[in-house]
Amino acid sequence: MGYSTKTKSFKAVSRFHNDESGKVSLLASLMMLALVSLAGLIGNTGHVTKEKLETQNSADAIVYSSTLWMARGMNALTATNHLLGEATAIAAVHEAFGGPELDFGVEQNTPENRTLNGIIRTLSGTAPVIPSMYTPPPIPSIDRRVVQFVTKREAPSGNDNMSAFATIYDSRMSLKRQTVVILSAKSFANLGFLVPPPWGFATAAISYGVHIAGTANMVLIGKEWFVLEALEAIARVFKPMKSVFKKQLIPTLAAHADFVASYDSATKKTKPGILNGAIERAVTDLEQRLDVEAAIFPKFKELRLPVVAEPKPDMRGPGQQTQGWGSDTPSTFPMPDLKAEEMRRKLDKALRDMEKRVNKLQRDLEKLDDFEKDIDKRLNEDDVSGAEKTKLKQEKRAIESSRQAKQKRIGEIEAKLQELRTKRAQMEQALNQPLPQQSSNLSIKSIPRQMSQTQERYTQWVRATYPQTDGFRAPIRAWLKKWAPKSKAADHFDKWSNRYTLVKAWQFRSGYRPRKSGNGVSWSKSKKPLSMLVMEGTFRGSRDRKGHEKWTLSNSAAKQEAEKMFTLIGVAHRDYKPLFSELLYPSPSKTGMTSYAQAIFYNANRQSPDSGRGQTQSKIGWDTLNWDPDVRVPEWGAAAHQSAPKWPWEAFDGSAQDAVAKVKLNWQAKLMPVQTRRLKQAASALEGDAQKNVQHAARYFDNLGSH
Repeated sequence: MGYSTKTKSFKAVSRFHNDESGKVSLLASLMMLALVSLAGLIGNTGHVTKEKLETQNSADAIVYSSTLWMARGMNALTATNHLLGEATAIAAVHEAFGGPELDFGVEQNTPENRTLNGIIRTLSGTAPVIPSMYTPPPIPSIDRRVVQFVTKREAPSGNDNMSAFATIYDSRMSLKRQTVVILSAKSFANLGFLVPPPWGFATAAISYGVHIAGTANMVLIGKEWFVLEALEAIARVFKPMKSVFKKQLIPTLAAHADFVASYDSATKKTKPGILNGAIERAVTDLEQRLDVEAAIFPKFKELRLPVVAEPKPDMRGPGQQTQGWGSDTPSTFPMPDLKAEEMRRKLDKALRDMEKRVNKLQRDLEKLDDFEKDIDKRLNEDDVSGAEKTKLKQEKRAIESSRQAKQKRIGEIEAKLQELRTKRAQMEQALNQPLPQQSSNLSIKSIPRQMSQTQERYTQWVRATYPQTDGFRAPIRAWLKKWAPKSKAADHFDKWSNRYTLVKAWQFRSGYRPRKSGNGVSWSKSKKPLSMLVMEGTFRGSRDRKGHEKWTLSNSAAKQEAEKMFTLIGVAHRDYKPLFSELLYPSPSKTGMTSYAQAIFYNANRQSPDSGRGQTQSKIGWDTLNWDPDVRVPEWGAAAHQSAPKWPWEAFDGSAQDAVAKVKLNWQAKLMPVQTRRLKQAASALEGDAQKNVQHAARYFDNLGSH
């Protein structure tokens, strides 16, 4: 059968529309397109999340690393302050021995020393045991040698000048005053050997006791005199070390504190230092490692620790004398237990007995005179026989002989009485002669008159120094108590180390330095004043407000101030491109991706600003001293710390300062929620896309932001 072309064409088309085998491929293509789109969406979402996490972690790392450097800076500054305190304490302890006069080679014979030396030289001739019927020959010679050996050390003839003052001078004057008392007692005791027997046996026994005790005390005084000479020699040996501390170490440490804090104490302005460089290097390294654009707020050049220089001394003078300064009135030494009073009583009794004996002898003479008159009367009578006359004349000769013996005895006793009364009057005058009532210690005059005790004692420099002074001197004062108790060297050392703690701190803070002037020491401003750094707001004018600064309060203004001082903002920015098809999946932000974070550096020590009670420093963690809160740290003027005796060089091994001056460096850093006002401040300091993104984000937070 034939068919036409038209018919064939229709049949072919009909077969095509009736074939359903290609529908699955079409559906598969559509599903594949959907899956690819979904995969791209998921990939881009993951990419966005990854980028966000990376930039956020970068921001966290940037701000935490920077804030950690701030905490390290605070710890380094605190350590520097304590090094300043320790160096000053060593200088104060050294100067307490001989004063600045020892450094400058000042030599002078003070009126007090001249008077005491004159008395000692005079009494050294009358004090040794005198030869008498009661004293065997070796005793006077031995006693004289002991007395002269000690007195020649104390009061050498021909050179009365002294070159060590402060503690050593006061201690020597104490020994000399005791020597005067002991020599006077020994001189008085010699009167007991002058009383003739039988009355002198009792007084001689007491005199022996006085001399034995007096000579024993003289030996102890001589021993302590050698101890003081050894102290002076040690002080001279350590003079070069103190000079290095004063001229090099302390100024270098003060400059280092400024460098650590990025602060110029002279201009009171920010000055880039080691802190800025360390943070900039850390941020730059993180920027390269994390492939972000990093920024920190405040900016590198504006970063500094929240510290300022404490106020300079006001130079208004000493003001009211404070507890702990001590007195310069010379110590009085009562007659030691030498049985001197008993000696006086025995001597008075012996003198009375001798006077009674003279009176009795005189009455006997009167009786002899009466008896002789009776004999003469009898001889003139007519009824006297020759034998009786002979007998009466013999009696008369016996009476004359007895009269002569009694008169001789009366003369001897009266002469001894006169000698004893004269010598006793001389001894009483020696015992009662007035000693100098004022100390002539040159170190008293060398105290700077411009220094205010009441102001200086509460400065940060003194608070860093005094606990170290107390720790360093504790074993030394214990050693002095053991080996030099009679001179009261430990008490004098406490007084002068307290004083020089204030003086040395004032010296560095004021720029004034001592210099030799004639036969003394004067002060003049010759150096640049140094400063110890304290937390901002610690001082209101010159008034100490430690622990009660404005930023410690709970009001809004205080919180803003604390945020400004202790927090940093870190920003990490990265340009963003979608992982798949920027045309199909456009970037949500044309300005890239920016993350930010905030961190705070703080002190984890206990903060108890009202814990001090005058004798101890308050427990304040947010400070540039950071004493261990578990230790009672003394305030200037507190009672001296007690320690076992040690040699001076052992004071620097650290063990001497147990429970006196422990430090706990505890400035730390941690991330915190972002504060909107702080974020806005940071935005104003940023540039480019990062600034736009941060400003945009800040609009969506009311007060407390987040990452």
